[in-house]
Amino acid sequence: VFGGGNESPSRDNTTVTISDNAIVGTNVYGGGNVAAVDGSSVVNMNQGSVFGAVFGGGNQAGIGSNATVSVAGGTIASGVYGGSNASGAVGNTIVTLTNGTIGTDAAHANVHGGGYGNATQVSGNVAVNIQGGTVYGDVYGGSALGTVNTNTSNTTVVNLKGGIIHGDAYGGGLGDSETAADVNGNVTVTLDGTAFTLATTKDDEDNTIPTSGRVFGCNNINGSPKGTVLVQVFSTVAKNGDGTIKDKQSGVYELQAVYGG
Repeated sequence: VFGGGNESPSRDNTTVTISDNAIVGTNVYGGGNVAAVDGSSVVNMNQGSVFGAVFGGGNQAGIGSNATVSVAGGTIASGVYGGSNASGAVGNTIVTLTNGTIGTDAAHANVHGGGYGNATQVSGNVAVNIQGGTVYGDVYGGSALGTVNTNTSNTTVVNLKGGIIHGDAYGGGLGDSETAADVNGNVTVTLDGTAFTLATTKDDEDNTIPTSGRVFGCNNINGSPKGTVLVQVFSTVAKNGDGTIKDKQSGVYELQAVYGG
């Protein structure tokens, strides 16, 4: 599903809404397919199922202004990206999750304020707001492999205000062994109400290795923010044995660790 054109640019703004019992077999894009959108894009996921990923940008195509993704319900199998897929530049991005499910327990999927591919860019500011819902994966302010922010006059903000994350949260990007998912601006990560699961695994020497429940100000595998980094924790959330969330004043804190880097 594309909000924009197919190899034909769109001059105006685009809006894509997924609701009711809609089923999308692969991806949803606010932008076009090899076709730029000169204005802004909005993707609203209210209900239904997307068996791919949701992008505020396009596929090998950018957005001239802002890209906004709002998830208020439904299920998304392969992640959420404020930016584009293979390539393309976007102005500012806003990703907000108030309900719904990203990924599954068996197949994790991430939320990114930026795009996916190493040729993607968010030139302006990035905001990722987790206010509810469930993420079976990690949350990133930055991209999977691309870059966000033009310079330190821009900001990347991750607000963790509700919902449950079955992974970790990063102010920066993901990256891989060959690609740095840099953030060229200043980063702020705020935890004030999101619950984290505390999963662990064992390495070859039987040491316990955390696999979820951590908050990082910077990147995961490769790359770095180029400006300042601020991580602030105002409140944490504990869960009861049945999975329900305890009152945040209960005095039981559920985080593996907090890292500025």
